[in-house]
Amino acid sequence: MNKNVHYTKQFKKDFKLCIKRGYNIQQIRSIMKLLESGKELPEKNKDHNLTGNFLNCRECHVQSDWLLIYQLFDNDIIFIRTGSHSDLFS
Repeated sequence: MNKNVHYTKQFKKDFKLCIKRGYNIQQIRSIMKLLESGKELPEKNKDHNLTGNFLNCRECHVQSDWLLIYQLFDNDIIFIRTGSHSDLFS
């Protein structure tokens, strides 16, 4: 069952910045599709829970320094932020 997908305004801005930086958008789209369909991510994506400002959120790696922060619910997924470590945690 596919989840209902929601995007924060900040995620939309982050996504546009990733396009501008020349990131391979197909990589993040494939990860997002897996999450939307409720499937587990491969080990290489290092999916894990976050704490602090992003409590109750999860983070996974698209590439070594390209992250995706999202929040999962029973029927919904919210894509919160995407970008480098320094973009998200500085």
